[in-house]
Amino acid sequence: MMRKGHRQKQITIQLPETLRLIASSLRSGFSILRALQVAADEMAPPISQEISWVLDEINVGVSREEAFAHMTTRTQSADVKLMVIAIQIQSKVGGNLAEILETTGDMIQQRFHLAAEIAALTAEGRLSAGVLTCLPMGLAFIIYLLNPNYLMPLVTEPIGTIMLVAGAGLMLAGLGVIKLMLKVDV
Repeated sequence: MMRKGHRQKQITIQLPETLRLIASSLRSGFSILRALQVAADEMAPPISQEISWVLDEINVGVSREEAFAHMTTRTQSADVKLMVIAIQIQSKVGGNLAEILETTGDMIQQRFHLAAEIAALTAEGRLSAGVLTCLPMGLAFIIYLLNPNYLMPLVTEPIGTIMLVAGAGLMLAGLGVIKLMLKVDV
């Protein structure tokens, strides 16, 4: 899961530059397939691998729409889906694909910067959630090291167990509220 998340993040980071490269290749007079080949050759993995897979599928007879749909499924990235939708709309309606891709790349870049800004602005809240989670457990551990008998009624007495469960439930509820407060859709 971590490798998958890292790969998706790398694709998202590389996508605006890739779209600019494809757009400049289209402006130079290349076809969309040749522009994709230039991007596959010039860009670093993982985006170059994805584009190469799309080109390989097209070369063996898969339609361009299906090959891009497979790319969207493989990457599971909203930004890649946005790029694919832009290319598909342009192929049906017409228009300047280079300009569409460049605008899409700029929009993805702005979303990326906005997400980074939101992460910076919510860092204090995330730190507070971490402190509020670790502080009770850390304090209980220190008290246990200093005087083990002081906390034993929480484990041995039924009311103590109820208090522990209630405290854990309230802590989880508080973390849920903090998470909801910090959630911002980009």
